[in-house]
Amino acid sequence: MVITRTFGTQEEKEVKYRCCLITWKDIIASNEWEKHEDIKCPVLESIGWHVYEDDDTLKIANTLDYEDWEGKSIEKPVPYGITAFPKGCVIKVTYLPTIQEHHSNQ
Repeated sequence: MVITRTFGTQEEKEVKYRCCLITWKDIIASNEWEKHEDIKCPVLESIGWHVYEDDDTLKIANTLDYEDWEGKSIEKPVPYGITAFPKGCVIKVTYLPTIQEHHSNQ
């Protein structure tokens, strides 16, 4: 998937990560005297770029660094702010449309 953006006078690059919305169920531990019926696992949502997945884990980044300002990687963009979800907690992954996909559907 190719997304273009303007950075100074340079037009941009291929984006290798897709933006997505992760719907997931959180894990709750209680240290009170509640009955089990009173403890509910909330369903939450997180948004980010899908950077990794295997049989057990799905990872998203909240930041993509196109300049690699810290010099940490050969490949760009460099994903930072990683959240790792155990796959058993993930209810749904919804991929969000890119700007090009959004405009082509209008």
